[in-house]
Amino acid sequence: GAYVDRISRNNIAPLSIASLMGHVGPARLCIERGANLYRQDDFGRCPDEIAHDNRRLAMAAWLGRIKTEGWTTYLSEPRYELVVLRSLAARGLARRKRADPGKEQLL
Repeated sequence: GAYVDRISRNNIAPLSIASLMGHVGPARLCIERGANLYRQDDFGRCPDEIAHDNRRLAMAAWLGRIKTEGWTTYLSEPRYELVVLRSLAARGLARRKRADPGKEQLL
C-alpha cells in the first residue's frame, strides 16, 4: 500500500487534505493506518489546526480529541456504550424508542 504520510506535490499529507476538506472517512482511514497527527504543513499547522482554520470545526474537535485521548481510547468508547446498552436491555431497563406517528423512521 501507499505510505500514509506521503507528501503531495503541494507539500501536504493525506490527513491534512482530509482535514482541510472536512472528510471524516478518509481522515479516519489515514489515522487507522498510522498517520501522524502532529505532522505540520508549511505554515506549521497540524491537521486539527488546518481543519479549524478552514471552519471545519467538527473535524477539528474530533482530531483534537483523538490527539488528547488517543486513537485506541476513541475506538473503544462506542463498544463500551454498546455493552452497557445491552446490559440495560437484558435487565429490562432499556427499550427501543417508539417512532412518532407521522414522522418517517430512519434506519
